[in-house]
Amino acid sequence: MSIESKQSELKNAVAAGLRRMDKQPDALLYVGEENTIVGDKIAGLTVYFSEGVPNTMSTFNTPFIPIWLDDGLYWSDRKRFEDGYIDG
Repeated sequence: MSIESKQSELKNAVAAGLRRMDKQPDALLYVGEENTIVGDKIAGLTVYFSEGVPNTMSTFNTPFIPIWLDDGLYWSDRKRFEDGYIDG
């Protein structure tokens, strides 16, 4: 699969996840292995990169983790994102 195809696939999966959320995140944390196929922004959101997954997020099943800059609890939105990302 070409880099362009992988990028398109990731963008579509992220967009599907974002559509399911009530509160849009401020940014995305990318914890996948192929960070060369992800740009600085995806779906208009800044993408931060991490080589490891924070313990509080270790149960997340996608290479992207939505993050918010305020102190709200958004576990249900994280779950909606994950479901949308996986289901398409």
